[in-house]
Amino acid sequence: MAGVTTTLVVANVSLPIGTTAFGPVTPPPDLSNVQVAIDRTFLTSVTLAIALALEMSLDSGITFVPWIGMNTNGGTTISPKTGLLVATDLLRGELPVPTGASTRIRGSVVSNEVAVTTVTLTAS
Repeated sequence: MAGVTTTLVVANVSLPIGTTAFGPVTPPPDLSNVQVAIDRTFLTSVTLAIALALEMSLDSGITFVPWIGMNTNGGTTISPKTGLLVATDLLRGELPVPTGASTRIRGSVVSNEVAVTTVTLTAS
């Protein structure tokens, strides 16, 4: 099993209203899990809505299929377990087969307002 690999997908940028696409990226071989982290530090607007969707290809990017996704809102989020502010929203997914040379991952972030954040893709 390869070591943990982290790729900054969208780092400290202002996401425009609408859709921002990223990838495709080719993950290192023999990985089986992916985690996407959205930094909530500057997501202060209570009317902000963000949707993140990832697609995967096992044929070198010829065809992509929907894989995992999440929705999050701006404003303060408190963890019900710890009572502390939530600094990061996480999306985790297991790959159906370990990554190989023909694996590609791409995604999109849809925002209804301008948002400043960092989106980090970690594969293991």
